[in-house]
Parts: sequence; structure tokens; C-alpha cells
Amino acid sequence: EMLMSDLAAAMDNLLFQQRKTDATKQFYEALTKPIPDSSIRKDLSYVYNYEFSRFYYNEGKYAASLPYAEQALESRPQS
Repeated sequence: EMLMSDLAAAMDNLLFQQRKTDATKQFYEALTKPIPDSSIRKDLSYVYNYEFSRFYYNEGKYAASLPYAEQALESRPQS
């Protein structure tokens, strides 16, 4: 739960407020790299991909949004 909220807060700040896509990706990679639990990694992947999809969709960049939406759906098919 704490990692999920940390990622969500970082994405809000880096991606939506500062619009720094590269910094957001670097943060995500640094956060998830040492995590051995695949279920936690899957949950974090969902948040990451969902938020990137939403970011690009809101920008009107639908083609850029689609791969992230597909990855989010793959991480959490029930959502």
C-alpha cells in the first residue's frame, strides 16, 4: 500500500504537474527494480501504465496512450 501511494504521488507530481515523462519513468524503474514480489510489481505496473495512459489520453495523444492502457489491462484484467 505504501509503495502504491508513493508511486501515485510521484506520478502526480512528476507526470501531471511537472510533465517530466523521463523522470517519471526513472522513478518507477528505481522503485520497482529491488522488489522481488511479483504481485506487488504487478500492482505498481498497473498504476504506472494506467496513469501514463491517462496522461497521454488527456493530451489528445491517443496512439501513445493505447500501449499503456493495454499494459494496465494486462496487469489487472478485472479493472
